[in-house]
Amino acid sequence: MATAPSAETVYFVPRRDILAGSYPLAEPVLLVDADLADQYVGVRELVVAETPAQPEQAPHLTEALPVFAIDWREAANCEGVRVAVVAQDVRASTLCEPTRSLVTA
Repeated sequence: MATAPSAETVYFVPRRDILAGSYPLAEPVLLVDADLADQYVGVRELVVAETPAQPEQAPHLTEALPVFAIDWREAANCEGVRVAVVAQDVRASTLCEPTRSLVTA
């Protein structure tokens, strides 16, 4: 999938940081396979950037948005959740493959 001009730059934040209040503006996203995106309305296209090492190092919201992935069971309890696909992953390949597949599947 080519990166569309409407793609948003985001970074995934750990749940523990959300619960600690470090990312109060983090948005929930329901990730779906890009091949199934046409089955949904208003699908967000994401360019996934590197997660900052510390919350204080987070980029400005105009540069990248903090997000966290949820599943279908959680979607009913999350306000403002939108379906999203990963258009491009520009993170360094420091994640082990099983971890990377969890946030890009």
